[in-house]
Amino acid sequence: MKNIIAVGAGKGGVGKTTVAVNLALALARMGSRVGIIDADIYGPNVPIMLGLQGQLGTDGEKIVPPVKYDLQVVSMGFLTSDEAPVILARADAARRDPPVLERRALGQPRLPRSGPAARHR
Repeated sequence: MKNIIAVGAGKGGVGKTTVAVNLALALARMGSRVGIIDADIYGPNVPIMLGLQGQLGTDGEKIVPPVKYDLQVVSMGFLTSDEAPVILARADAARRDPPVLERRALGQPRLPRSGPAARHR
């Protein structure tokens, strides 16, 4: 992975998803290889904005993200079968296991893990 751009704000409803999707589309149009991760557990809207439906695929070892408009897309919205928000029951359990968003097939090597999560491997 050469560059990471994070779009965030301390307030809801300010257009973070719109900015992220439009930025990703612009970079893809300019010829960059682009992936977008929609980790919003309360309202994952990237699949809706891009017209994607369904679940994430797998190659048996890694998640294979759907591609639309030359964007590889991973979204919390693919982890539910309806429009219900994703419920995370135990944050400490999530820290012990590798994040599901790390299990992707973007063709890039994983960066070494550091910090508290690395101790629980």
